[in-house]
Amino acid sequence: MHLVALEQGLVVLVAGEPATILKCVSESHVEVSLFKNRKKIIIAVDQLTFLPAIASDGKEIYSQELVLAKNKASEKEINIARDRFLVIGKLKNQEIDHSTAMVMLGVKKTQLYKMLKSYSSEVGMLSLLRQSRGRKVGETRLTNEVEEIISLTISKKRSGIKLTFKKAYQEVTDICLLSGITPPSIGAVTCRLKLLNAKELHTLRYGAEAANQKFDARPGIRVTNCALEVVQMDHTLVDVILCDPLTREPIGRPWLTVVIDVHTRVILGYYIGYHHPSSVSVACAMTHAAFPKRTYLNSIGADADIYPFHGVPSIVHMDNAKEFRSPKLEAACKEYDIKPEYRPPGKKHYGGHVERLIGTMMTSHVHFLSGTTFSNTQQRKGYDSDKKSVLSFREFVIWFSGQVAIYHGTYHSGIECSPGDAWNRSFMGENNALTQPKLVRDPFRFRLDFMPEERRDISPKGIALFGSHYWSPALSLFIGLKKVLVKYDPLSLSKIWVKLENEYVELSFADLTTSDCSFEEYFLSRKRNLEPEWITPVRVAQLRRDNESLVKESTKTTRKEKKRRASFSEYADYLTDADLKSRPKNLGLSDINDKRSIVNYTHKPIALPSEDA
Repeated sequence: MHLVALEQGLVVLVAGEPATILKCVSESHVEVSLFKNRKKIIIAVDQLTFLPAIASDGKEIYSQELVLAKNKASEKEINIARDRFLVIGKLKNQEIDHSTAMVMLGVKKTQLYKMLKSYSSEVGMLSLLRQSRGRKVGETRLTNEVEEIISLTISKKRSGIKLTFKKAYQEVTDICLLSGITPPSIGAVTCRLKLLNAKELHTLRYGAEAANQKFDARPGIRVTNCALEVVQMDHTLVDVILCDPLTREPIGRPWLTVVIDVHTRVILGYYIGYHHPSSVSVACAMTHAAFPKRTYLNSIGADADIYPFHGVPSIVHMDNAKEFRSPKLEAACKEYDIKPEYRPPGKKHYGGHVERLIGTMMTSHVHFLSGTTFSNTQQRKGYDSDKKSVLSFREFVIWFSGQVAIYHGTYHSGIECSPGDAWNRSFMGENNALTQPKLVRDPFRFRLDFMPEERRDISPKGIALFGSHYWSPALSLFIGLKKVLVKYDPLSLSKIWVKLENEYVELSFADLTTSDCSFEEYFLSRKRNLEPEWITPVRVAQLRRDNESLVKESTKTTRKEKKRRASFSEYADYLTDADLKSRPKNLGLSDINDKRSIVNYTHKPIALPSEDA
């Protein structure tokens, strides 16, 4: 036993205290649980002390089992083991004989010899600790069938159902009754659930992701030295329902894409939109983060001096969503020496700063707005979010810009100052002279590289995009060209840029009376136009079904009348006067008489030649 495997359940000594190894958390650290207070700590492997193994009755017994026994033994049992160890030690050293030892210990010869076999000077008094009577830990009186039913019930996968003690007992009872087996007591089922460690039990109740977030070890922190060194970007569905600016009817919840600087906790940029997160969201958030915000704030009617933070980050930390993995984004980041960094799948805590910011913004601010949806249905119980919605999209954008300014001026416990103060300190030069982040030399090119793109054909009217036509005299030589690359700015659709012969050409609205709008405003207007106002979708479906039924009935009637007319014409020679009265209205007597005049009954019929002749 020269080598020891660091497996779960192995008992070791940590600073002289016994502990159990729970799992390995890195190449050089393990998580252990101390016996004394059940405290879980992470410790380097070179600080562990391993207990030796002893031999008893020809079988190897690991000393960790004895440590476990000591942890569960009473003080009286420990004192008895100490006395036995002293007496057997004297007997081993021939200081006393067997008879004296039996008298001192009050045991018979057979018991004395068992103690001699169990005695170990390396393990100490624990080697002579008496075994407790009765059922051992883990021993059960339930049948194997019942144990298997309980085990299968506990390990069964569930979708949206949280496993409680009562729920587990009900499921076990039902299976046992259907199988003709006497069900166990609720205490037996509960006991087996409690034998699971806290993480396994949390997994059964709330899912693997929630358990990992709560119990997985997260040793170490990421240290940053200055602003713009690392930023984190993520999306979230805002917990509030907005309304249409014209009808004031509820239209749904917007999406928020946010970029946060890890060192200062400053919200470097963001984008709010109604469409699902895409390359549009990423492009707008990145350009919003990189450039000063005065133009944007002026466009929404907000104070232009409340948001002075901007800059191009060195590292952008993101999850593995497809909009973050697009080749266009990776190429644009490479062009400006921005390193994309992706968190491991399922490890939300790697993006902890942006996740925490989103949670704080929702619970501390958005949840107090009229029309909020809160975080879950339990909180929203009895609250009609649709009916309470009062903010339009533009009004919410203005409100959010003000809330961001409030956040930047509020004390943050993680950095022990406000994000705005942390930003200023990061750019404080010599003699307390304030410096500024580096600016992009060619802002237009930067925007083009990050802007979303489409492929369009060039027609005589120009390029059609988002319900409008764009034109420039430069297109005259390229009419008929297919699938050209078109870039657009989601914040302003008044202009687009088309790539012709490796150069970008700027196009404007072909109709100069068209007013400018953002991509979100176009998206909302299109959604509004698609919804009929004077007729409901249900009524449209009913009318469509009525028209289809009308066509089917007309087809049947026409076919029936055509067959009737054909029958009168075919058998006109055999019709009686009664039949003539019921003839089709459009079939005259002359038609029937013409048919009859063809046959001459005065001539003898001529037999047709036979095929056998």
